[in-house]
Amino acid sequence: MADSSNTGYAYPTPGRLFWHRLRTHWKETIAVIRSVADWTVLLYMLIPGALLGGRLYYGLWKEPLPQWSSHMIFGVIPVFLLLWLSAGKMFLMVREADVLFIHQRVRWLRGLMLRGGIYSMIATALKAGAGFLLVLPFMVRRYGISLDAAWCWLLFTVMAGGLMVWLKHFARIRAHGWRRWLLYLPMVVLPAAAYVILSVWWIDSPSWLAAASALLAVINVLLLLVRMRTRGTIMNDIQEELVQRTKLTGLVLSSAMDKPRKIRSRPWIFRRSQRLFRSTTPVHRLAGACVKAYVRQTKQLTGYAQVMSLSAAILLTLPPGVKILVYAALHLLLAYWLYLNAAAFMKEGFVTMLPWADEVKLGAMKKAVRMLLAPYALVTSGLLLFSMLPVWAAAVVLIPLALAAVWITVTLLQLLMLRKI
Repeated sequence: MADSSNTGYAYPTPGRLFWHRLRTHWKETIAVIRSVADWTVLLYMLIPGALLGGRLYYGLWKEPLPQWSSHMIFGVIPVFLLLWLSAGKMFLMVREADVLFIHQRVRWLRGLMLRGGIYSMIATALKAGAGFLLVLPFMVRRYGISLDAAWCWLLFTVMAGGLMVWLKHFARIRAHGWRRWLLYLPMVVLPAAAYVILSVWWIDSPSWLAAASALLAVINVLLLLVRMRTRGTIMNDIQEELVQRTKLTGLVLSSAMDKPRKIRSRPWIFRRSQRLFRSTTPVHRLAGACVKAYVRQTKQLTGYAQVMSLSAAILLTLPPGVKILVYAALHLLLAYWLYLNAAAFMKEGFVTMLPWADEVKLGAMKKAVRMLLAPYALVTSGLLLFSMLPVWAAAVVLIPLALAAVWITVTLLQLLMLRKI
């Protein structure tokens, strides 16, 4: 590579090369997003979402806080921000071709890493600020925390988030496999636990938070200098950078195509292939096989858990009058999705090898969907009842309501829609 005085190269300095790679990174990110939805579609989603989100945020400041926040301890807030920042990543802007061209140019590599580290810290600060604004109404109105203490805690959160990003980066470039997970304990888990504990202890002491933030800022700078002087990790740096650059692309492609399933001699769930129903009629045997096929797929269980988590968040934040309608609608949506999976199972090759009657297939789908819907109904019914009724009344009504929700939802769907499947 040329020195800065040589103008014969398109990017004669590390700074010019860094900004070129940063622009390229954002162009690639925008291209991936545009491959999923056109700008017109995004505007139709973003504008109403921004208006609705702004209205809800205004309500957190001017209207009574949601009822569930009265049962929430302050420790939930730093845990939320910790999870929000856990996806933070370190971009050093190194590429595969650097092994050939600038691996031996220490000044160039250090220039890229310096700018990449600063950029990653700024990104972490912006992400922490967005999460902080979301929880600020609860801090001020629910816990009575002063704005001075809140802003000092934000600075502490930014510095702690930067420290955890650096430590996670060092663990990822130094080890692989189970050794990496062993490094995560002292380098990621323990600092995260210390952040939550110190946040709870010092939230009413802005001076302690400011002093801790200054100390963490010095540590972050030292880690940046150490990273710039670390040698012998160029291949791990390139591999880690490639993983971070292609993460969004992999997320988009994962929704378009399934990963090849691992073939195991014995499954992890229902290893002994025991019967799920006492009856041995064709309907019960086929329904049991359908349930087993569903729960043995990691992707299906992940989707089920995500739907349950989202439903819990929705039911906890809505006012009581709307909860019942949303509760019924969520059951209908999940039951319809489960029916689609059951219908796909009935079209599998090993199922169609036997001459199952249509009545047997419909009956098996009905029983399978009811069994799969039952855990979801139990959780959501508990969230609905315990947020609206006294504890003793909710405990009495919980199981009958869950059973009724499962029976009514599945029967209604099969009568109205699923004859078409």
